[in-house]
Formats: sequence, structure tokens, C-alpha cells
Amino acid sequence: RQGRRRWYHHYYHLFHHLHHIKVDLHHQHEHQHHIGPDHLDLSDQVRDANVVGCGASSNRTVFLHGMNMAAKMPPFQLVDLSSTASIAAALDPLQRAGFNFVRLAFTWEAYEPVQGQYNTTYLAQYVAVVKALRQRGIYTLVDFHQDSFSRWSLNGCGEGFPQWTVPSSAQHDPADITSVDSLMAKMCPIWGILEVLQVVVPGDMQVVFNGLLQPGGTVQTAFLAMIGKVAGALVGETGVFAFDVINEPFMVTTHLYEAAAAAIESAGWSAPIVAVEPGTTNSSNTRPNIANVIYAPHHYDTRFEVDAVYLQLKYWVQESGILDAVEAFTDDPSETTRESMMSHVTGLANTTVALTDNLSGVVNGTAYNFTGMVSTVNGVVNTLDSYSKAVVANNDNFLGVVEAWVLKEAAEVAVALLNATLFVPVIGLFPVLSDILPILGPFTDSAVSDLA
Repeated sequence: RQGRRRWYHHYYHLFHHLHHIKVDLHHQHEHQHHIGPDHLDLSDQVRDANVVGCGASSNRTVFLHGMNMAAKMPPFQLVDLSSTASIAAALDPLQRAGFNFVRLAFTWEAYEPVQGQYNTTYLAQYVAVVKALRQRGIYTLVDFHQDSFSRWSLNGCGEGFPQWTVPSSAQHDPADITSVDSLMAKMCPIWGILEVLQVVVPGDMQVVFNGLLQPGGTVQTAFLAMIGKVAGALVGETGVFAFDVINEPFMVTTHLYEAAAAAIESAGWSAPIVAVEPGTTNSSNTRPNIANVIYAPHHYDTRFEVDAVYLQLKYWVQESGILDAVEAFTDDPSETTRESMMSHVTGLANTTVALTDNLSGVVNGTAYNFTGMVSTVNGVVNTLDSYSKAVVANNDNFLGVVEAWVLKEAAEVAVALLNATLFVPVIGLFPVLSDILPILGPFTDSAVSDLA
């Protein structure tokens, strides 16, 4: 299959997550059940005659249910549009499954890779997919998508925004999505953990999102212009249900949502439905002044979160990730290579904490306590940190050679200890996953490259 050779490192993010949206249509029929507060009242926006599959004047509540579709990496091909058969092969299964809704990702990098130069072919292909979905009775939520901003941010593990939107001082080389080693070395499976950590210790996420959120700034101006062009190309497409301004922003402002809604209206949409999402750092923004708005937070199943943590821990401990980083440092001792090594070791610690946050507590009557696991990992971090500092301090003499040998020996002992702590049955990760998350089994021991 086309996607099998790529591993979209957010594999757990989109393709199995169902969105359920209840739409209260215009003039509810007097015999319908009471519409409670959990319904979205969009009666002035979505007319029953335009609802996919309803026919004219059906006057009924429509439940939109479906899935996300995204192509986040080059060549950004959502659907093979080369023939009627290829389109049917991609989209007919959604119709057969009973779906009537797709959240369709639009990638800014694909559309404007160079500032001011637009890939009109990509936009035309996106519109064609919207049309093809509509022909199958499927609504589209236009999703202006990003995860951790760009392929050039968050250690090279993000995607969405073009490179030119990332200040050069904050840029990282993108991970090679065809290489498991590259993805693991950059810690892309735990990109969500890396991003959340920047809430406490500021990093490049603050830099890039501050640029986006600056009214009148270069990035925000271009972002709004891009939204306007996309919305303009979709005017008259009855399959478009709403516009999701930005996926899971690290930071966001009410102003950005209101400005995006204005750009969509200026493109020819009357009172468009706009989905707004909470920011990682500021989830309590006030309601935007938008006529038709959906509050759209995302829920993540713990199974997917833990599976990403498992894969990264396995790489560090059982697949020589930590030992390789130590060897790279001892082969060329410097503060730069030491920082690279310690990023892996501290990442290991942060990942272990994330594991305990997800799994600690009482499950099916069994109490799980991971204090010892966290303590062991923290001990490893402190040991390797102190030894590596000694290597750098004595790099120009014989003592440095001895310290490097001691560090290697300490690392091997530490990894063995971690393996026993994290993975050995009874006290470790394997029984926790099989006990608490039985569905995870088929994923747990699969090669990362097979998970697509």
C-alpha cells in the first residue's frame, strides 16, 4: 500500500479517532426528542435541504460521524485522483462504513512552500477530494492542520507550516520519516510529551507560536491570507460543513480565531461555522465573537499514548539508543555531544514519568505504583550526567580517557538496570500493557515501520 513505506509519526493521532457532532437543524419537528445542551444549535447556518443525504425539508437532527484524513508529509497526496477507480478505492469504503463526515487536513506547507508562491495544483486536488466526498454523501470539516507547527520545529518532529514561517534560530532538520533510527533519535514518537514539556521549560514552540499570534506580523498575515484563498476556492461547495482554523495549537488567541472567521467571510462565506480548539498553554480562552462556533477539543485514547511511550522506551533501552548516544559522545567528547547524549537520557526520564501518569492508580482492583521505576531512571540520569561532565572536564588528558571508559561501563550497567526495571515481567512494562490495555497487544511488538 502507498502509505506502508512511510511512518507518519503521529500514527495514533488521526485515523482511528471518530468525531461525533450533533447538529440541530432548522425548525425541529414537533415530534422529535428534546434537544439537550450537548447539541450544537446551528439552525441558522446548516439548512436541512443542504444536509447530505437528507433531501429537501427533512427537518431532523443529523449525527455527523466519521474520521480524519490527512497527508502531512511530502508528497501530501490525500487521495489518488488519477482515475475514477482510484478515487473509488480510497473513498467508497467510507461510504460503505456508514460515515457521513470527514475532517480533511489542509497542509499549509504543501500549498505555500515558498512565501507568496502558491501551489494551485494542491488546492485544486483538495477541492476535488471535497467534491468526491460530497458525491458520496460525506460532509467535510476543512482542517488547517499542524502538529508542533512545522517539520522544522520541535526537534524536526512537527509538520504543517512551511519552513519560512520558522525563524532560522529555532529551526531543526526534519526527521527522516522513512528511517526508524531518525525518528527515534529525534524522539518523534513522543512528540506530544516534548511539546507539553515546553509549557514548563520554554523552547521553540513559544518562538514559532509567538510569531503566528502577532497581529499584523508576517506569519499571521500570511496565515490569514492562506485561509482566505482556501475558503474562496470552496465557495459553493455544499459538502463543506465547517472550518477548523488550527489543529491543536500550542498557544492560541481569540483574536486569531476571529480574524480567521473574518477572512473566511471575506472570501464569500456568510456566517461560516468555525471550529475552535484550546491551546496547550491556554485552554481557557474566552468565546470568540463568531456567529457560528464549535468548541472542538480532542480526546486521546490512553492506548495510543502509551504505545508511543513504549516504542520510545524500547528504542532507548532494548535497541541500543542510549548506548549509541554514549558511544557517540565518548568518541568525540565535547559539550555539544554531551548535550545530545543527555537529551536522550533526560528524554528517557520524561517518558517514564509520562508512562506513570497514564497508568498509575487502581485498575480492575489492582494497585499499580511506579515510584520505583521513576526513581531508578532518575538515578541513571544523575549518574550519566556526572560522569559525562567529568569526561568533558578532562578531555585533554589521560584522566579523560579513563573517565570515558568508566562512563561506558556505567552506561551498560544502567541500561541493564533499566531493562530489568521497565521490561521484566511482574514489575515491568509488559504485564502492565497486557493487563491494563489488552487491545494494545497487536501494536506493541510490531516494527515501527509496519504501523502505518
